[in-house]
Amino acid sequence: MLAVHNRYQQRGGEDLVFEAETALLEQRGHAVDRLSFTNEAIEDQAGLLARARLAAGTVWSRASARTVSQRARRFGAEIVHFHNTMPLVSPGAFGAARGTGAAVVASLHNYRLVCPSADLFRDGSHCTDCVGKRVPWPSVRHRCYHDSAVQTGVIATTLTFHRLRRTWSRDVDLALTPSEAAARHLEGALAPGRLRVKPNFVAGEVTPPPEGSPRAGVLYVGRLTVEKGIPVLLDAWRRHTPGRLTIIGDGPERGAVEAAEAAEPSIDFVGEADRQQVLQAMRDAEALIMPSVWEEPFGLVVTEAFASATPVVAARSGALVEIVDDGESGLLYNALDPDDLAATVRSALGDPARLRRFGQHAREVFERRYSAEANYELLLNAYEEALRHRAAG
Repeated sequence: MLAVHNRYQQRGGEDLVFEAETALLEQRGHAVDRLSFTNEAIEDQAGLLARARLAAGTVWSRASARTVSQRARRFGAEIVHFHNTMPLVSPGAFGAARGTGAAVVASLHNYRLVCPSADLFRDGSHCTDCVGKRVPWPSVRHRCYHDSAVQTGVIATTLTFHRLRRTWSRDVDLALTPSEAAARHLEGALAPGRLRVKPNFVAGEVTPPPEGSPRAGVLYVGRLTVEKGIPVLLDAWRRHTPGRLTIIGDGPERGAVEAAEAAEPSIDFVGEADRQQVLQAMRDAEALIMPSVWEEPFGLVVTEAFASATPVVAARSGALVEIVDDGESGLLYNALDPDDLAATVRSALGDPARLRRFGQHAREVFERRYSAEANYELLLNAYEEALRHRAAG
């Protein structure tokens, strides 16, 4: 299997999934070749001509298609599995992979296929203005990608071109997305029956703390952004101070977090931390908070908390509703409502015995749905289906 991924300049969840899935297959004895592109190359492209070439390559990159074809043939790949393709790979590489005789699988980690900004989020709220439109023109008017009409126009052109060409129907045997919530937004952009839900999983050995270990406070881990709900989280603590809060991460809202820490003694801001530090913080916390206000397509940090037997207090947003069983593995509250968030946290911390039961159930859910073992079977099933489709067509 050849795995293709365009890495981000700032390492994120899609990079982790790419690495976890390929490592899992190798651990189970499968031959895997990795083909990575990196966005760091973009920084070297200065000047009008170079930027024009980058824009054209985002729509259709001949060089990347040629590279994918050569690697697939050299490796003898039966399956080529694409993860992120923007901007250096482009959907044009799907046909190049298919031309080698391989089955093509594409993972849809976000909403890029129906939304140029990939997040269905604009001006602080949910936005579906471009969903269902052949030409996503509202995104250009709103400058949805990097607040640039030009850059947004490149993405919108890419989507329009490949919709008209029917690239996703012609060249992709099976598409994967991590949740039912994401599938509901994406399925209309794909050929009927060509989309499957395969959740992400927690890589590596994650063990919960010994039973009876002391735990204290609640934890937030993730990007410090508006869509991740940082303003709502800070507002809940400013108004109500429902408990001790530790925040791990970095991002555009860092200044607001630092100001909140200075004003509120119950907030501890750690900044960035490595994975082992994060997992230890999860084992030490009574609960994880996931306050996202956008349509989360998954939420890998939630499953890491589950693996640590840590319950989750989550907003009713996107896939969080299907991952967190309200009253079983955690509690749900109304997104964008800091008062409800504070009340829910206070209720959770006020009943430690119930939180322990939630944590035990969360660990069971992890083992059943989000472990490497469970995911391996789902991944193999997806590949077998893609191969059957390729053979039939």
